[in-house]
Amino acid sequence: MTQAEQRIEIQKRFSSAIQPEDVAKLLGVSWEKLRYLLYRRRDSQRYHHFEIPKKSGGKRLIAAPIEEIKELQRTLNELLKIVYQPRLSTHGFALDRSIVTNAEAHVGARFVFN
Repeated sequence: MTQAEQRIEIQKRFSSAIQPEDVAKLLGVSWEKLRYLLYRRRDSQRYHHFEIPKKSGGKRLIAAPIEEIKELQRTLNELLKIVYQPRLSTHGFALDRSIVTNAEAHVGARFVFN
C-alpha cells in the first residue's frame, strides 16, 4: 500500500469513528485500556507534578503525563496531522508553516493590518 493510500485509509477510519471503541482502535489500544487510563486512574496517577523556576522569578507547576498517556498523545498527534488540512491562511501551529510563511504573504504590501 502506498503512503497516499495509507493516508486515505486513515482518513476514512478517522471520519467513520463514532463510538469510543473506534477511537481506541485508531489509537492502537483496547477501549478498556483507554477508559482505564483516562477515567479510572486518579489524576495523581496519570501525571507527574513538579515545579520549574520561571525566568521572572517564582515557580511554574508542570503536570507531565505518564509514558502511556504521552504515547497516546503522540499517536493522536500523528493521526491529526494526517486528517487535518488547515486553511491556506492558517500559519500558527500548522505543519510546515510559521510566522515566517505568514509574513512572506505580506512582503511588498503597502499596509498590513493587525
